[in-house]
Amino acid sequence: MKYLVFVLFTLSVFGCKSGPSTQPDPLLTDNNGDATPKEVDKTTPPKEQANAPVPSAQEVLALFCPEDEIQDGGCKVCTDESINPTPWDGLMTVGEALGGSFTEPGVVEALVELRGCGREPSDNNETALLRRNEDGEWVAIDYFMLWTHEQCTWVTTPKGTSAGVCETFLVRMGELTTAYWQALFDGGELEVIELHTATNDAAMCPESEVIVEEAKLEKLGDGDNDGFPEVTISYVNEVFSVPDGASDACDAEDKGLKLVPKRAAEGVKVFVLGDDGRFRERP
Repeated sequence: MKYLVFVLFTLSVFGCKSGPSTQPDPLLTDNNGDATPKEVDKTTPPKEQANAPVPSAQEVLALFCPEDEIQDGGCKVCTDESINPTPWDGLMTVGEALGGSFTEPGVVEALVELRGCGREPSDNNETALLRRNEDGEWVAIDYFMLWTHEQCTWVTTPKGTSAGVCETFLVRMGELTTAYWQALFDGGELEVIELHTATNDAAMCPESEVIVEEAKLEKLGDGDNDGFPEVTISYVNEVFSVPDGASDACDAEDKGLKLVPKRAAEGVKVFVLGDDGRFRERP
């Protein structure tokens, strides 16, 4: 069982990831802030993925819930891998399922959302990776806490597997971080590939400099990359100084003093999907 913790390797502050082994510093563990939905030009799911078989709710519950705990289409207890032992609303339920071949081409697999057992009611979804064996039975392969496949848009790689382009948020002591990353199951383990990270620390009341950065996933679709998907992310980064007469950024706001612009940068990043199934930034 893994905490879905996402590591931003270049910053070594947190991280993107998931699965039974604990990853360094979670990007979702302290996700207490409200996230504003983004308008994204998303590709339609590949036909083979849209038509891929998925397990029924009954089949999923049979894997994770003792028979005597099943009630009204849900489970009265959480899984052994869940953060909480008992569901917030009394029942753990089975949510959306996404079928595909995630770990290797040709296998029948599904990412299934389990609802109700997260750290708190507003953050209560977890995901199980299931595979259908030669006997037609679904078996559990992996379990991810504090992550759901619905945070990602899924595309088909040149290898024939499914990979996700994901957006997650972290609010920690007033600092807001938005991370865009790729979820790739390579050889069975979930690999997280950082695309772009934006930080806004104004609410932390910094004493000297204030960093305000916004980023947006502008497009995920076919580009000039031989028909394979491309990801386009725009960003604006501004740095301000705390004005004289204020001890920190919050004091400046209380006194009605404006932050002093120091430097700014903006741009667009384009990532192309390579033959190995990984997005890389175009030079």
